[in-house]
Amino acid sequence: KYFGFTLIEVLVFISMLIVILSISFSFFLITFNGSSKSGALKEVKQNGEFALSLMEKFALSAKKVECSVDPASPSLTVTMLDGTSTVFSCDGVKISSNSSSLTDSNVVVSGCVFTCTANPGTPAMVGIGYTVEMFDNVSLRTNEKAGLSFSTKVIVRNQK
Repeated sequence: KYFGFTLIEVLVFISMLIVILSISFSFFLITFNGSSKSGALKEVKQNGEFALSLMEKFALSAKKVECSVDPASPSLTVTMLDGTSTVFSCDGVKISSNSSSLTDSNVVVSGCVFTCTANPGTPAMVGIGYTVEMFDNVSLRTNEKAGLSFSTKVIVRNQK
């Protein structure tokens, strides 16, 4: 009787081990890549929706709204019923409210547009639109890139 394994048995075992480890590693990479993409999208969506909902809320309850016509630094000035004013502005990096940032430093805001339309006898309408992307979207791996566009129109309720 012989004790031990033949060369063929060892080679078959090693090749089966390599195949099993390769498949396991592939599943790990796919799972990891999917979670980093969804994390980036979650971050972008959370920042964009927060800023949009806040601006919508203010514009909806405003007494008066004014939009700047300067495309380099678009802004929306909202005057409330109590006379306080809030200025929402975009500087190509973030959205701010009276100089306090509404978006995190790990995202960048671009293509920001505020439009105010008012016709005599009808409430003013405010249009808000912008794109939010991960801060360093150029150097990120493809699976970590994320960007979403946000837009809405709000009819001012309390316009005087």
